[in-house]
Amino acid sequence: MKFKEAQEDMRNSYFGGAPGAFASGVVWLTAGITALLSTKQISVAVFFFGGMLIHPLGILLSKALKRSGKHKKGNPLSHLALESTLILFIGLFIAFLTLQIRSNWFFFNHDLNYWWAILHLFFNLWNAGLLDFWGNINFVWS
Repeated sequence: MKFKEAQEDMRNSYFGGAPGAFASGVVWLTAGITALLSTKQISVAVFFFGGMLIHPLGILLSKALKRSGKHKKGNPLSHLALESTLILFIGLFIAFLTLQIRSNWFFFNHDLNYWWAILHLFFNLWNAGLLDFWGNINFVWS
């Protein structure tokens, strides 16, 4: 399989990454709202455990949008997620330690966290091509 074919397979299988980006935005929004309504620790727990659901939710959304949610066997890009997992866990460990020492770096202003989560959700929608610059939802995919 050539590189362009592998990319096309990934785009078709996972709806261009839009469902995963949407799931990520929902997790950020949920963690931000939790930070407003509860403690910092619970908000971080929501973000941590919600982050574990981003991929499965993205797959479910892909399937709901009539895509396979599964790439072809032998796709050379299939190893990228596994290869980046180690870096993800290192980042989570650093973030957890930082939260213990300087929690104000995460939650310095509750109102800002709320708006940041909303901004992140809309940025992910725009980045995935589901939202145009003016905020119109565009589900027509070429």
